[in-house]
Amino acid sequence: MSTIPGINIGAVERELAAIWREEAAGDASHEERAVTRARVMTLIVYGEKKDFLPQFDEIIAEISSLHPARALVLQADREGSGSGATSHVSAVCQVQGPRSKQVTCEQVTFAAEGEAINDLPSGVAQLLAPDTPVFVWLLGIPEPGDYVFNHILPMADRVILDSSGSPHPGRDLVKLAKTFREHPHWTSLTDFTWQRLTPWREMLANFYDGVDHRSYLDRVDTVTIEFNPHAGVDGITPRSMLLAAWLAERLGWKIDSDASRRDGDAELFAFTSSSGPVTIRFVPVVHEGMDGLLSSITLGVSSAPTAAFSVRREARSRLSSGIVLDGHAHSSRVLAYRSRTVGELLSTELGINRRDVLYEAALAIAGQMGEVDLG
Repeated sequence: MSTIPGINIGAVERELAAIWREEAAGDASHEERAVTRARVMTLIVYGEKKDFLPQFDEIIAEISSLHPARALVLQADREGSGSGATSHVSAVCQVQGPRSKQVTCEQVTFAAEGEAINDLPSGVAQLLAPDTPVFVWLLGIPEPGDYVFNHILPMADRVILDSSGSPHPGRDLVKLAKTFREHPHWTSLTDFTWQRLTPWREMLANFYDGVDHRSYLDRVDTVTIEFNPHAGVDGITPRSMLLAAWLAERLGWKIDSDASRRDGDAELFAFTSSSGPVTIRFVPVVHEGMDGLLSSITLGVSSAPTAAFSVRREARSRLSSGIVLDGHAHSSRVLAYRSRTVGELLSTELGINRRDVLYEAALAIAGQMGEVDLG
């Protein structure tokens, strides 16, 4: 990896050309290789210096075999005492045979602090790979007025983030919902947290695959969600909030801010449905080693004939479901799944270049919930 002072695009391009020459030169045998470039997208990564994972470069190398890209990595150090920037250029290559190689990732990393942070978008704009989609991976959730965020977002075809690690989940979901409500044509948006909810959403949807249970759907009047809080973080977790928001949006419930309240450690959000009031109750629980994970969700019907539809975590990667109708237990199901790595989650999202309308709709409801003053 070569280091270049400042954000010098000419020097960066010369360094990229030098990498190509080095790769084509071959090894100690001095045999030249044919070097090809595989590049199907530009991936912009933006975050605070402290948010970058130690294995970040390995993640980029991992996903590049499936999604060859020019990766433009923006590290902003707002805690630094100086002002300035450096640029680092590297490449990931795969040997395809004795006389050929393929460059699957050109990576340019800009590290900036102080006033130089605001120079990052102009550098990025000059290095976008032509005629390819632009993905932005946010390593944190920026403030709505963040200069870099507001200038790279219009370049993007799709924005990827992870709300699960937010230190202020309710506030950050409100920020995201507000930003994309005010700029609906900017780009599409998705969240690793949404991917992680897929087994839960599938288990809940399966309750109503059969016609026997659909009549209960419009009569649901209580939802109880038990969740394991993140260590040192107050409030409802993003997974819990987004799951509840997805249910509310799919079933056409409207939030009733005035009737929402606290009840001891629990937080109660009131909604109205076509058949009457609905209460979503969030209850924090603590299970060792389960920080941030959902514990259970139960959809209840309190009027006769009564019903309860539950999904519960049995282990870190195993869920079970159960149905109780008029006090009698009916069918149950167990789903085992594998927790996915950050690289796998990112790779999945890079394979999608369209709006995630279900997530965006759920985010809008979650933003409304986050704005409610529970007193």
